[in-house]
Amino acid sequence: MQCIIAVLATIFLLQTRPGFVQPVPASVPDVRMTCEAGRESVRPGETFMILCTLDIPRDFHVYWKSPGASGTPTEFQVGGGANLQVGETLYPRPAMFDDEAGRTYGYEGRTQFLVPVTVPADCPEGTVPITVKGRWLACRKACWRGEATRGIEVVVSSDTTSDERPEISRAARCMPIPLSSMDGASISLENSTLEIRGPIGRRGLPRLVPVEIPGVIHADPRISRDGEEFLVRIPYRLEPANSLGAEPRVEGLLLFGEERHDPSFAFTMLIPPAERGAGGEDTSNRRNAP
Repeated sequence: MQCIIAVLATIFLLQTRPGFVQPVPASVPDVRMTCEAGRESVRPGETFMILCTLDIPRDFHVYWKSPGASGTPTEFQVGGGANLQVGETLYPRPAMFDDEAGRTYGYEGRTQFLVPVTVPADCPEGTVPITVKGRWLACRKACWRGEATRGIEVVVSSDTTSDERPEISRAARCMPIPLSSMDGASISLENSTLEIRGPIGRRGLPRLVPVEIPGVIHADPRISRDGEEFLVRIPYRLEPANSLGAEPRVEGLLLFGEERHDPSFAFTMLIPPAERGAGGEDTSNRRNAP
């Protein structure tokens, strides 16, 4: 009995040591990626969507473009002939996950992303091959990096254009929309605090999903009710030495309700130049300072 107790005690001490890594389970998550063009044919100069779908195994999740306390973003890279102009990936509303590392943002189950692509006005007619490469980090206690490459085609024709696939509009309904489209909403910035107000609906107070911007450090947000309005206050401070050349701004999402198709609103607010060089910098944590 004393021998068993000693072995268990040793295992416990090893697991509680800093830097101890839990053993990786044998099963690798089978995240499946499929891609399709939103239209079979387009005219030169038109924009169409590429629909990228990830089927994520049960109990696993992948990450949003700004993953939070840990994780890496899910990304899609589109290439091909005809000098296609590829826009930024459109990410659906993320879910929130809480674990020992802190709060992260991402997706479970079947998740669909949209990538806008514009065909040049001088694009020759014919079939254009397109390659889509996806990368993700799938986690459930342990994490695995995954990637896949898929090939699709779109026909460029000045005579005809096909209707958009219904899957595109269904995926678009899960995408955040600009805060400016919310009736009665306002956003302002004063004294190193971003303030957002808006009407309270049947889904109650919003939840905040921040976007991490280099050189802009958020304090804990305060979300409250002010009469018939919600009030979101996001204090921040600047670390110009750590900005990595990024334009300082406060950016994020407001989520209402719990479901993936419930409303979500995107906001961004540039920090005025007068504030960027004055105060607000914590010189005790200047990682890139000379």
